[in-house]
Amino acid sequence: MVSSTLQATMRESDPSLFNTDFLANTAPIENSIVSTASSSSSCHSANSAGKHPLRRRCSTSVCGMPPFANPLLGMAASRIACVKCGYTAAIRHFTFDNLSLTVPRARHTTVEECLSMYTVIDQLDDFKCRYCTVAATLAQTMADIQACRSELAELDAASKRAARKSAALATLIDHQHQLEQALSSNPEAELKGIKLVSPQPGVSTKQTMIARTPKILVLHLSRSIFLPTGDTIKNTAHVRLQPLLDISPFSTTGHINTGASRPISGPGNSSGMASADSYARAQHNNCLYRLNAV
Repeated sequence: MVSSTLQATMRESDPSLFNTDFLANTAPIENSIVSTASSSSSCHSANSAGKHPLRRRCSTSVCGMPPFANPLLGMAASRIACVKCGYTAAIRHFTFDNLSLTVPRARHTTVEECLSMYTVIDQLDDFKCRYCTVAATLAQTMADIQACRSELAELDAASKRAARKSAALATLIDHQHQLEQALSSNPEAELKGIKLVSPQPGVSTKQTMIARTPKILVLHLSRSIFLPTGDTIKNTAHVRLQPLLDISPFSTTGHINTGASRPISGPGNSSGMASADSYARAQHNNCLYRLNAV
């Protein structure tokens, strides 16, 4: 099931998955996205990008959904966090039926190194942080309130212009209260009638990890290299395959980190050293796959 670039791994405990027309009896794959607030996110996951089967500890999904009927279907978690203010947007969960992994440009590499590139913390320079946006809008609103009060003090209180300025001031004060409430409780809240101000450019980070493991893990190794000239060449790196793949270091756990410079969950088997104990822990946590086809 893994030709040139496609790899599949099956859980050792499910040897019958390829029997009796299981694909014909499987519900069609349905893509879905589930958002979970970062402050309350807690998910067990096992994202797959390897060639070995993974077993999950429980039959329910990280988001309380029923088990996936399709054995190829898993779930990944994605987080974006602002380095400037530390705000973390809602962690998004999305389904997958295979993982496309970029092969490093090297003579020799491993599936684990490909998975490391998939779950690496990337830096974003063009992402607009919601908290910074609301904060910038609040600062602009407070400056407008101060300017409006100064103009109002110089006008005749009985004039029509003063009445219009008073109405505008009341609207600005109402906007201030809405913005302050949003910053203190929920920056993602809808702010009706308020024109948001773009904040100063900042740096954010993004990371994706496996949040729910499929019964059969399918990996696609992308070997395309795009040159500045527009041409495409093939990455001929040799990818070493092992009989067992532990995806614990690339999967979320029951503890979620919201720090911009920290992984979503961890650490797993960060040493990268395979041992009987680490494999036992991975199997217990449903994060161990056995290579089934290439």
